[in-house]
Amino acid sequence: MSEDPELNLLLNGLLEGSLTAAETQRVRALLRDSPEARRDYYDLVAVELLLAEQYEMPDHIAMQAQLMGRPEQAGSLPGRSSGRVVPMYRRQRTFAWAGGGIAAMAALSWVTFSFVGSRQSDVSVVVSPDSHYEVNGVAVSSGVLKAGDLIEVKHGVVSLALTKHVDATLEGPVTLRLGDRQGRVELISGSAFFDISPGGAGFEVHSPAGIIRDIGTKFGVSVLESGEVETHVDEGRVEVERQDGPKLAVTAGYSASWGKSGPVVSRKTSEDSYVRFLPNETPLLVDNFADPDGTALDGKAPKIGQKWKADFEVETTVIRNGRFDTSGSPRQFTAAFEPQKEDGSVYILTFRSHPPDHLGDKKDQHDAEESISLKDEKGVPLVSLVARADRKHHWQLKDEATGRLSIGTRLSVFDDHTLTLSYDRRRGVVSLFDGPSPQGTIIDDLTLDGGPVPSAISISNTLGGDVSVDDIVVRMVTYQR
Repeated sequence: MSEDPELNLLLNGLLEGSLTAAETQRVRALLRDSPEARRDYYDLVAVELLLAEQYEMPDHIAMQAQLMGRPEQAGSLPGRSSGRVVPMYRRQRTFAWAGGGIAAMAALSWVTFSFVGSRQSDVSVVVSPDSHYEVNGVAVSSGVLKAGDLIEVKHGVVSLALTKHVDATLEGPVTLRLGDRQGRVELISGSAFFDISPGGAGFEVHSPAGIIRDIGTKFGVSVLESGEVETHVDEGRVEVERQDGPKLAVTAGYSASWGKSGPVVSRKTSEDSYVRFLPNETPLLVDNFADPDGTALDGKAPKIGQKWKADFEVETTVIRNGRFDTSGSPRQFTAAFEPQKEDGSVYILTFRSHPPDHLGDKKDQHDAEESISLKDEKGVPLVSLVARADRKHHWQLKDEATGRLSIGTRLSVFDDHTLTLSYDRRRGVVSLFDGPSPQGTIIDDLTLDGGPVPSAISISNTLGGDVSVDDIVVRMVTYQR
C-alpha cells in the first residue's frame, strides 16, 4: 500500500461510500492520473473479496481479475493510448462482508465506477441498484459510453460523467443520446439533471424544442410527452435558444417551459421532481443458509435481519446442504427485515432456487403450490412469487390484495436459477428479472393498486409443493430529492 496517508484515507473512503463530493472528485482525479493509486485500489478490492465467502463471480469482477492478472492488457487501462476505460464497482454504504456470497455481490455490483480516460468522448457510468438501462438497444452491465451512443433508462437512476466538468443524472424512464467530445447531449424524452462545475460553461442540452445552454450552473430538463420542454435552474443561469424566437435567460429559482412555437412561460419555482443524487442502498435481510446440516430453521438468525419463525410446520424444518428446502411436508416461515428509520422507495429481493429433495411425487400433486412473499409489518402478504402445479410449477407474480396474477414465466421453481424481484412502491410496479440484479432480462411484471411498505419475507409450500432456496438478499433503495 502507498505511504501517502491522504491517498489511503481516500481509497478506503471510496470503498466505504463515505466520501464527500469534493473528496470523490479528488480521488477520481488521482485514480485517473496515477497508476500507483489504481494499483492500491485494486489491492483493496482484492482484499475485501478474499475476506468474503466464495460466490459466483459476476462478469465485471471476473474481467477486473483478468486485467489484474494479465499485464499485457495494461494498454486498456486509463491514460494509455487506447483510451479505453476499465469499470470498477463500489458500495454506497458499508455492510458486513460476512453476509455471504450474494451479499458481497450485491455490495459490489450496486454501482459501476469508471475512470475517465484520455478522451473526453469516453463517458463513465454509475448506476443505482434498482436500475435497468440499455445502450443502443442492448442491456449492458459494464463498460463505457462514447459519442453517439443512445442511452435508454427503463427505471432507476444512471449517472454519467460526461466530461470532467459535467455530470448528468438520469431517472428512468428517459432517453438520451450522447453528443460530441465536449459532452453535448440530446434529451429525447424524460428528465435529466445536470451539474456543471467551473470549466464546463457552454455545455448544451439539445431537445425537440430548442437548445438549453449552460452558463455555469445546475439545472434540470424535461421533455414531456406533448413535445414541450421544461427547465428548472438550481444555481447560476441557462440560456434557452429556439429557432423561431429570441434567446431567453432563466436564472436560479426559476423554471421555463415552451414548445416548438408559441410563448415561453417562466415562473418562480419552490421545488421540482428531479433526482440529483444516486439513491442510498441498505441491506434488510441476507441469508445464504451456510449453517451446519441439521440446524433448525425456526429461531435461526440470518446474517442480516431478524430470526426465522415458523408460522406452521408439520415436522421440524432443518438446513440441508446449505439450503432451505421445504421437502417432506407443508410449512411456512417468515423472517422480518432489519428495522429502518425511514421507508424505502424500491425493494429488491434476490435468491437462488434449486431442485428440492422430493421431486418424484410431483406428478400426483395436482393442487401443489409454492410461494415467496413480501409482507407488511402486520404480516399481511403484499406481493408474491407463486408456482402452482396447474402451471407446471412455473413462477408467476401475484398481487395479494386483489388476487390478480401476472402472465407468468417459463421458469420452474425446481430449476437451478437466480432471480431478482423489484418492488417499486412509488410506481406500484413489481418486476421479475432473470439474474442477480434488475439489469438482467425482465421476464414478468405486474402493477399493484397500492404501494405498502414490506417488512418481512415469507416462504411456504402447500399440498405437496416444494421449494429449495439459498442466497436470499433483500435490499432497500431510498431516493432523496
